[in-house]
Amino acid sequence: MPWFHFNLYNDDTVIDEDGSELPDVPTARDAAIRSIRSIIASHVTEGLPIDLDHRIEITNRRGAVISVVTFGDAMQVVQSRKG
Repeated sequence: MPWFHFNLYNDDTVIDEDGSELPDVPTARDAAIRSIRSIIASHVTEGLPIDLDHRIEITNRRGAVISVVTFGDAMQVVQSRKG
C-alpha cells in the first residue's frame, strides 16, 4: 500500500514527518479534505479568518507532490444577497 505525507501550509508550515499508509490518491485527498474541514471549523469557532488559498500538499515517501488540496477545495462558500 502507498505511503502519503500531508504537509500543511497555512499560517504555519507543518511537515508531516510520519505519513500514513493509505490505499490510493483519492483516499489520501479525502483524508486531506477532512483535516482541512477540521481546521476551518476551529477557525470559525474561534472567530479567526480563513484563507481559502492555504493548502495541504500530499507527497509520496520521496517528497514528490502527488496532489494539492486548498482550503477552498474543501468547502463551498455561498453568499446570500438579501435586502
